Amino acid sequence: GQADQDGTTALMLASKEGQLACVKYLLTHGASAAQTDQEGSTALIVASKEGQLACVEHLVRQGSQVGQADQDGTTALMLASKEGQLACVKYLLTHGASAAQTDQEGSTALIVASKEGQLACVEHLVRQGSQVGQADQ
Repeated sequence: GQADQDGTTALMLASKEGQLACVKYLLTHGASAAQTDQEGSTALIVASKEGQLACVEHLVRQGSQVGQADQDGTTALMLASKEGQLACVKYLLTHGASAAQTDQEGSTALIVASKEGQLACVEHLVRQGSQVGQADQ
């Protein structure tokens, strides 16, 4: 699909802002949920970061790759955890996201959530089996 100078598509912007009707319309009219911007982010990654659960759910139902990472190795789960988006964290984990996946610095969702003080996300990740003793690089 058409993108601006940063590679951001209409689908990414609609997903980021929680515009579910637009997300659905764009996807049914040829927008690609797999398309990335210059940083490697997808519509799912930006929706997860912003806590747009309805958009996250729809994108996953439409086949978005839950474990896809951006250029830095950051996943939707990591960004949702970092931003304290607990509902998105729970949804992503139950739909195939790996809490053990690491970014380029070796950080996991648990590490970024802990760094940002996102206690609810930390608690949920630990309950779901995240390795408390794992260290980044």
